[in-house]
Amino acid sequence: MNALLLLSVLMISGAGLDSKPNLVLLYTGNIAGYLRPREAWWINPNFPPVMGGAGSAATLINEIKQEFGEDSVLLVDTGPLTDKNLILKGPGYMPTVFFMNQMGYDAAVPGYRDFLLGLHSLRDMAESVDFPLVAANVVTPWNERERFPFLPPFAIVEKAGLKIGIIGLVSQEMPFFLPSYAKRHYNFLKEIPTAQFFIDSLR
Repeated sequence: MNALLLLSVLMISGAGLDSKPNLVLLYTGNIAGYLRPREAWWINPNFPPVMGGAGSAATLINEIKQEFGEDSVLLVDTGPLTDKNLILKGPGYMPTVFFMNQMGYDAAVPGYRDFLLGLHSLRDMAESVDFPLVAANVVTPWNERERFPFLPPFAIVEKAGLKIGIIGLVSQEMPFFLPSYAKRHYNFLKEIPTAQFFIDSLR
């Protein structure tokens, strides 16, 4: 499981129950290239309605941004971006990257399928997004203090008058799921001590 820790370095002012929130957090996960509407068999297995997709997500995100204000909505993703069906046909992350860039995401963390691409493709993906791809516990295999420049451990964004630290965490169990050709490029540190280190640093 991947995660994004949000650390506000300013206190959010109290708001009454009837007032709008200072900050709205929207997050998506496991998009993985599934941008078309799909049959919702879990609603009706015999006659599944067609639902979802990038169009539905974009409509909902835009409605929330319009209601609360662009500056009051923090939009993040927990990965992966890559469609497993497109890995052998080219950069399978591009459809998701295009969607996320258009929607104005603030940060994301890479997921399992993104690491399958290999080091160079992951770097290209990180350079294709208009937002930081954060991964605090992903380091080089030869030195756990050395990080990949295209995968910063955290990002700091300003929303609703707040400075917010966003820390990305990839599952420390990732090596058990990756094939040998993929996992040899990375070292995955333990999540809790890594998170605590950067929480303390950001504060």
